[in-house]
Amino acid sequence: RRLLAGETQFRTAHADFLLDVGFSRTVELMVQCADPTQASIGRYTLRIFRPGCTPQRPYFDPRKKVCVNFCSAGYYRNRETHRCSRCNENCKVCSGLLDCNMCTPDTADYTYAIQPDGKCMAIANHLFRRYRWGCAGLAV
Repeated sequence: RRLLAGETQFRTAHADFLLDVGFSRTVELMVQCADPTQASIGRYTLRIFRPGCTPQRPYFDPRKKVCVNFCSAGYYRNRETHRCSRCNENCKVCSGLLDCNMCTPDTADYTYAIQPDGKCMAIANHLFRRYRWGCAGLAV
């Protein structure tokens, strides 16, 4: 927009600052006049706080973006961060990152098995070894 003195304002700037549940962040802004004869600088400090989850729903679910008591499939209740954290790869139900209780369901291409270290391993199903398929060529 145009001001009376002939000065033109800068276009509106916008920035996102993500803030996790139960944490705070300090944002410092410095505003300087565009006119060099008006050398005043304004400094602003904002302390922003996002409240944590309640004891009734102590875990934050990042997918649903709400506080919950039970996490969705593929996530576990992380007691240290009070968040629903993602289970390890190929794990459907877990109680910790390296403590898988149930792997994802088997598919035609892969069978999933829990390993001694608590992870789920994908084992490729090779149908050509299981069944002896024959191929016959036909020419006319």
